[in-house]
Amino acid sequence: MLKRHWFFVPLCLLALTLYYSLIYNVAHVELRLHADRPSWFKIYWAKADTPFSEKNMVKVRVTPEQKDYSFSLTNLRGKERLRVDPVEYAGASRLESLTISQIGFEPIVVNNPESFAKLQPLEQIATLSATDEGLNIVTRGGDGNFLLPLTLEKAPVDVGLELARLVALLFFLGLLYWGMARLAGNLNYVPVALLAALTLVAAMSWISQYNVHPDEYVHAAASDYYAKHSTPPRLDDPAIADSYSPYGVTRLAKNEIYYLLNGKMMRLAEIFHIDHTQSARLLNLLLFAAIALIACKSQSSRYLAAIFLISPQIWYIFSYCNSDALALFAAFLGAWMLIEPESPLHRFLRDQPSPAWLLRGLAVACVAALLIQSKENYLVFSVAALLFLAIDILKDYPREMCLLLVKRLLVVGLIGCAPLAVKKYLDYQANDWNFPAMVQTMRMQKAAPAFHPDTPVEKQAPLLHKKDRGITLRNIVGKERWCERTFMCSFGMYGYHTIVSGDRYYNFVRWTGVALLIYFFGNILLRGTWYHRSHAGIAVFLAIGLIFVAIYHSWTQDFQTQGRYLFPIVPMLGVVYARCRFVIEPRGLALGIAVMFMLSCFSFITVALSHIPRYIL
Repeated sequence: MLKRHWFFVPLCLLALTLYYSLIYNVAHVELRLHADRPSWFKIYWAKADTPFSEKNMVKVRVTPEQKDYSFSLTNLRGKERLRVDPVEYAGASRLESLTISQIGFEPIVVNNPESFAKLQPLEQIATLSATDEGLNIVTRGGDGNFLLPLTLEKAPVDVGLELARLVALLFFLGLLYWGMARLAGNLNYVPVALLAALTLVAAMSWISQYNVHPDEYVHAAASDYYAKHSTPPRLDDPAIADSYSPYGVTRLAKNEIYYLLNGKMMRLAEIFHIDHTQSARLLNLLLFAAIALIACKSQSSRYLAAIFLISPQIWYIFSYCNSDALALFAAFLGAWMLIEPESPLHRFLRDQPSPAWLLRGLAVACVAALLIQSKENYLVFSVAALLFLAIDILKDYPREMCLLLVKRLLVVGLIGCAPLAVKKYLDYQANDWNFPAMVQTMRMQKAAPAFHPDTPVEKQAPLLHKKDRGITLRNIVGKERWCERTFMCSFGMYGYHTIVSGDRYYNFVRWTGVALLIYFFGNILLRGTWYHRSHAGIAVFLAIGLIFVAIYHSWTQDFQTQGRYLFPIVPMLGVVYARCRFVIEPRGLALGIAVMFMLSCFSFITVALSHIPRYIL
């Protein structure tokens, strides 16, 4: 019995280690802060004889629209001082309360004029005034900070409660293990895990307030337009004024089909009296449900869906109104058509013309249309899909058929481009046949001063045009920590980058992910043929290219560290997994995916769902 289920023992040890390292032994911060403009709140930690370092720091994005923030810090044992940086601009802010708590210690509470004296000004603090409403701070530079000495007072630990938590954790883990033990073969655990993730996504969609997620208000406003219309608008139409972002652009000017589809879904939801916020999120929730259902029915799709289990950030984008979810869903469909031998794509290529054959070609064209009218970063997946398909054609079809297959694909591609052509025609027609000029005119009218093209670079938002400010590319990667921030936002950062998981969580994910990638590609390199290695090479080359493009954009245009911009890598890895499954030792890969899924559930439940601003039910 023990030999058969040995895997359960290290799984329990891992669960206990995660609990001890990520919950029991980590401080938690509750912050209430008013900032006059978007910025970053930071806390550094150090011992008495060591300097503060960027490596020992946690930060959250703060905005004028939000006051309450919650995030994990670090283990306070052995730490003797903290440095608190309220904002990164010269100007006013107000710290209303700061509470730092950790099991085994009395909480550190700063929330009244007497306790505000614990914060000792260090640098670039111009004026301070403590009132019952909070500590009013005026900084004279972008690096104002305070010293907060740590005096940790031990508090009794409720041993009975902690034991009950551990017993409940192991009991739940045991139920999960025994219930899924028979599902290990043929990746039967994947749809079960996806359904569990779907439950979490639905909970996030249901409980979270409107516009506490990235740019949800402009996505919803663009969808609102198509709930009442079916053709693109004139860009100066007052009906779309709310869809303009501070950059002076509207999603309705882009080529994405998401807003049309979501608008029609919102119109349909009105029949069932679903409120506005939930109706705006409904389409993305149904898309994730569709992925789970496809995985239930199609064994081949599980190799793609398994990659969806490794990060909670993937699930998160399906919980609110945004266009990334449809793009990732379209890429999932395209990848599934590539790897499934009996998919409409492969049957369209190899079968003889017939009515059913025409319907399959139309299905392929519809998926192509979704990909063509998705977000621009998903172009890299489309390139990968064409290269993967070219390898399949060279491997599986006679040379004399290649020209015929290329012709069929060209016809399908042209049909897939037709909706985009119609969209562009209607865009130009609605805007006096001078669409680009109208886009620029509205940008000049709608852009906020900090994002306006005519604003001098030094007065624009600090995230813009870093190259023009004299910041080097090396600083973007090094001092600005682009890679680290993007990694965090790929594996568990929620809201407007204001809800973050602890540094220990990110370290667990980082090293588990690195080990998984080495194992994955190492098996392909050592045990695969040219066919397997070519797929892996294409995925790695295009993934690196996408990362470099994102870094360059952050340097020259807008400093963005959003992990969702790199999500086209997810379906590419899924295709590689499906193609190379016979040369990858399955037990090690299943273990790695299981660990990543556990970490993802931990982050989504204890960080995202626990700290997202919620409706009061």
